Amino acid sequence: MSSNIQEAVGRVVMLFQVTERNLTDVLAKLLSARSINERHVFLGALSFGQKVDLYSALVHQRGTKQQWSICRHACRYLLAAEAYRNSIVHSDYSPLFSSRDPDAWLKMKVTIRGGKGLKLIKRVVNAKDIDSACDVMSTTWVYAVSELKDTAKQEKVLVAATRALSL
Repeated sequence: MSSNIQEAVGRVVMLFQVTERNLTDVLAKLLSARSINERHVFLGALSFGQKVDLYSALVHQRGTKQQWSICRHACRYLLAAEAYRNSIVHSDYSPLFSSRDPDAWLKMKVTIRGGKGLKLIKRVVNAKDIDSACDVMSTTWVYAVSELKDTAKQEKVLVAATRALSL
């Protein structure tokens, strides 16, 4: 892989880690963690999906209707970010020498889902495509785990980001 595509894949990993760490901090705050060690319990003991489920459950039980509405959009975004990261990290990449784009790569992901057999997903990507998704991730996580006064904007940003990462 060229350094551009490698850097883009690495950026996805790093941005997802920031998102997960921030979600962990929010959970620690919601659960009144008293020390950094208690925060590490959440970070290490729960999968990302479990953290999202816990966040959703806590906001549903403790939050206002408005917070719950935003939380649902935030959880969809967080799960889309995880799926995007998994798609990028767990794919094979091959250069496309016949492409008009000299930076084009074929991204291939093979999945086997219960009883449905083998599924091969192929997509042409380049570092710019991945960097665009990274730009979405780097600006959206704050909307997913913070309470902003302009909830209409927060909802709009989360819905657009979820759509962008789900392509």
